[in-house]
Amino acid sequence: MPASGKHDIPAGTMPEFYRENGYAAPHPVLDAREVETALADFAALEARSHGRIKPLWNLKIHLLVPWIWDLVHDERIVGPVRAVLGDNLLCWGAGFFVKSPGDQQFVSMHQDVYYWNLTEPKGLTAWLALTPSHPENGCLEVVPGSHMSLLPHTNRRQSDNMLPAGEHVARSDAQASSVPIALNAGEMSLHHCQLIHGSQPAKGGGRRIGLTIRYIDAAVAQTGPQKGSATLVSGLDRGTFDLEHGPRGLLDPDDIRAYTELSRRFFKVAF
Repeated sequence: MPASGKHDIPAGTMPEFYRENGYAAPHPVLDAREVETALADFAALEARSHGRIKPLWNLKIHLLVPWIWDLVHDERIVGPVRAVLGDNLLCWGAGFFVKSPGDQQFVSMHQDVYYWNLTEPKGLTAWLALTPSHPENGCLEVVPGSHMSLLPHTNRRQSDNMLPAGEHVARSDAQASSVPIALNAGEMSLHHCQLIHGSQPAKGGGRRIGLTIRYIDAAVAQTGPQKGSATLVSGLDRGTFDLEHGPRGLLDPDDIRAYTELSRRFFKVAF
């Protein structure tokens, strides 16, 4: 792989590369003007929540913010996801991961699905870069091929870990085996929900802002007695989740009240 972290996948081979390696990148999504608009909207969103997106809002932020709802449904994102997961898709969650140089925040090496409590590992994350994401500012790192099996995890809460439970995969060479996924602003990567991944602190190179969108096959269900909720984005609903509706407006008070109850339910079925 090039030292830059850029991955050149031959046209037409993305699904095969993804199935073998558990990830695929880069995919162009937003043009320069759209990136500029998204960053302005993101800054306004931060300003409305005292300079930092509230952690509670960051579980399914597309239910509170119309422009993020639109991105979740954007065909430039959904099309590549459909190519590897199939036609019937749900969005299970969406949120921002933001780092600034010197803040020491990191994401420990882990597998998402260990904590998602799904009946099958048929899901992925679309990681959309709103600013350049590269090794110097703590870009996503993945362990190619590690999506083939689920490994034990431990929880080690650390103040700088961006994961709420401090999830760590029980594989001592995970960090050493990882490769960086460098993205330009407006590009996205896809990674399998069972792929080992994480990221290191930002040393420099500007602020790193990424939107993560979690997509799952609509046939997948939540384990346990309580039904989860999700957003239908493509194809047919299979009845495995209660369906969510789009926001009435930006941080609408009625949406926030409904969202608060929904988030309590979320933590009962995940983590």
